[in-house]
Amino acid sequence: AQVTITDREAALAFLKSNVQANLPRDLQPRAEVKELTWGQNLASFSTGEYDFILGADIVYLEETFADLLQTLDHLSADHTVILLSCRLRYERDQNFLTMLKGIFSVREVHYDPGNDIHIFKAQ
Repeated sequence: AQVTITDREAALAFLKSNVQANLPRDLQPRAEVKELTWGQNLASFSTGEYDFILGADIVYLEETFADLLQTLDHLSADHTVILLSCRLRYERDQNFLTMLKGIFSVREVHYDPGNDIHIFKAQ
């Protein structure tokens, strides 16, 4: 598979070192590390190119929700499966799920009560 790993600019060196430390050298070219700030410079990402989008603990700043949704919408196509892992700490986190459901079909596919972690699938 081809994998794109994203984060803000400040974390890219760390991500690249993780790819080098954890993937065999011959597979490293399949993992592209790329800057992504939600809602910005989305033209550098092809619309609907991704089969899967995985996000872990990215739902926490309410002021970023609209940009995150815009980014997920831009990256997705009808076939794209989005899996978001998160804790629902505050009412604002529920607000994000409501916003997500306005664009995607969303359902909870797993809950880990010991760690209070939910996994949601959106398409």
